Amino acid sequence: PTPLPNKMIALTFDDGPYSPVTNRILNMLEQYHGHATFFVVGDRVNSYKDTVLRAMSLGCEIGNHTYDHKSTLTSMSASMVQWEISNCNAVVKNLTGRYPSVMRPVGGAYNEMVQANVGLPMINWSLDTQDWKNRNATSVKNNNLSIPGSSNTHT
Repeated sequence: PTPLPNKMIALTFDDGPYSPVTNRILNMLEQYHGHATFFVVGDRVNSYKDTVLRAMSLGCEIGNHTYDHKSTLTSMSASMVQWEISNCNAVVKNLTGRYPSVMRPVGGAYNEMVQANVGLPMINWSLDTQDWKNRNATSVKNNNLSIPGSSNTHT
């Protein structure tokens, strides 16, 4: 086995998927031989099949980010949480031949009820880039890389 470095960064994306954006990320990963986990929304998978399959072919992981991303799981009933997860899992499995092995809750929100009903390890972020706030690369870079141990962390 290859020894792992002492420090690593895991790249994860809460991804539509949406080909115009996802393919730009995949181009960079391919160029630099990188990998990432793409947490996909189930009701978008069939619209962007080629993109999801490309991510897999590059060695990226496809994770579950609920079926429709309409609401946080903490605002749902247990049966609705199960529906969101199982339907996303089914769509991904139908396309890729594999069920997702990880999931990310919408907004990172979860509680004991969600944990009891998801049935997958929930992966949250340790640094939220908040790129969705202004969609400006320079701002994202300055906000997240300029301060060591940025206060913008979540567990």
